[in-house]
Amino acid sequence: NLHTHPNSVPVRITQVTQILTRFERMLPLTAPVVVTGDFNFEPGSVEYNLLSSFTLMTDSYERDHDGYHDGVCTYCADNPLHWFGESRVIDYIWTRSTATSRIAPDGSLINLRGNEEITPSDHYGLRSYVTLTTQDSPRVTPEVFETRRETALRAINAAIASLRDNNTTGGAYSATLATLNNYHRRLITADLNDPVLAQMNIP
Repeated sequence: NLHTHPNSVPVRITQVTQILTRFERMLPLTAPVVVTGDFNFEPGSVEYNLLSSFTLMTDSYERDHDGYHDGVCTYCADNPLHWFGESRVIDYIWTRSTATSRIAPDGSLINLRGNEEITPSDHYGLRSYVTLTTQDSPRVTPEVFETRRETALRAINAAIASLRDNNTTGGAYSATLATLNNYHRRLITADLNDPVLAQMNIP
């Protein structure tokens, strides 16, 4: 369960990069992964794309509802404890299957909205039911693998560009940039013995 920086994109990119490094250390996955939290970034953002395209984790709510539709929020202006800004989605439940077990979202909803007398939090709750099955998964097709690789490359390029646009490529962010450049190089090389590339073959 995670909580990332409330307003700094460079810090959040750094935090997501740390998640990518942690994820790599877990490869090959021996058990399904569930990651939850207040991420403070919105669907389609640089940080969202970086996390989802590299790890191939599934955004449970997005999957169950075929995207985010108008009016959906986890941090909502109608919440009495809301601090500032417009309503938006910044909380997620992510899942990732393995080669031998599949975890699939099976109903996600935003709840814990409270009542007229009490609201539990400045965020509304997010709940997701999942189905867990044991099965051997065949590798994905070469076309799917290539699409995943190219999507991850675009996400990493966007993260690097964002750091440069914010003039945060040195100092405390130099390690983040070095890690992202390393992942970029490995994705370009596309060595299937590399665990990062090998996990892209898992459905």
